[in-house]
Amino acid sequence: MRRFLSIGISAVLLVACKTTAPTANIAGARGIVPALAIAFSACDLDKVASLYSDTAEFLAPDTPVPVIGRAAVTQHLSGACTLTYKPVMRVLEQRVYPLGREGAVASGSYSIGRTDKRDEAPWSASFVIALVYSNGTWLIQSQATFPGP
Repeated sequence: MRRFLSIGISAVLLVACKTTAPTANIAGARGIVPALAIAFSACDLDKVASLYSDTAEFLAPDTPVPVIGRAAVTQHLSGACTLTYKPVMRVLEQRVYPLGREGAVASGSYSIGRTDKRDEAPWSASFVIALVYSNGTWLIQSQATFPGP
């Protein structure tokens, strides 16, 4: 019985160690949302696209259903870059939690304003972003944005 208990405890500890092992390059995961803010504010749509996985899902107050796929997400976000002004996105706060070795969740808040209305208060929002580590880089797998208070 003791041997069985010992083996059982060892197995539980091994599983716990495997699931709580440090995520590969978690610092890179922390840089994704700030990189998105910089690229979106510059309307660098190639850079924006490079931050999303091929099968990314995007949901925001202006999307009644999720936008699915890198190309569709990029197309949706490009709408903010077709006018004479540009968006101004700033990360206000962010927390990143590792999920095993190849996943992480980023949550926090950001603001989105416009270059033509610098004196106007920007729109604030909360976000939850699921990240995947694929081929040596972090990518956004899903992004949900909720209006701030």
